[in-house]
Amino acid sequence: MRETLGLTGRGRPQIRSQPTSPTANKQRHRFVQDGEVPVIHLSPGNRDSDSSTTLRARITTLESALETEQAARARADQSVNASLAQIHALETKLAHIEIAAQETLATERTAREQAETALQTALHAREHVSEQLVLQPTAYVPDLLEAPQPKERPKRTPRVAKPKTPRVSTARVKEPQPVKWWLNTTKAKTTKR
Repeated sequence: MRETLGLTGRGRPQIRSQPTSPTANKQRHRFVQDGEVPVIHLSPGNRDSDSSTTLRARITTLESALETEQAARARADQSVNASLAQIHALETKLAHIEIAAQETLATERTAREQAETALQTALHAREHVSEQLVLQPTAYVPDLLEAPQPKERPKRTPRVAKPKTPRVSTARVKEPQPVKWWLNTTKAKTTKR
């Protein structure tokens, strides 16, 4: 076993196994000899106190930075949510305004169509009346062509003063005190004597 581990001092241990196939990997594993790997001894007293304080300080600064980042993230999320709510409200208002505009345009179109129809009717009536006047100049002119006479105001009738009626006094009349029927006053007076 000492030979296998290389502790006999003869040098490298000999590996007896042969590769199973001729194309097997020719590189063999080699064990590390003493002195090939540098070993560093750490003194637990000095290094631990300095590094633990610096690590603790670093951890505290990192934790505080994490807390500030989390608070900033929360504020950003609130801002995003408020912005989304405001966008939704504005989109709703815009949709309501568009609906109102469409309704107003539809109302205006119908009013315009009615006005055009009334204008066409008036023009047709005017042409008809002018044709009647040309054909029959002495014919009766309908009331539509006559200028309207200003209406007279009805005359005001003067107000007549109403006779004054005497006022009834509203002074209060004293009412008699109610009778307390639940109290037997005659027995109370006779028993006290």
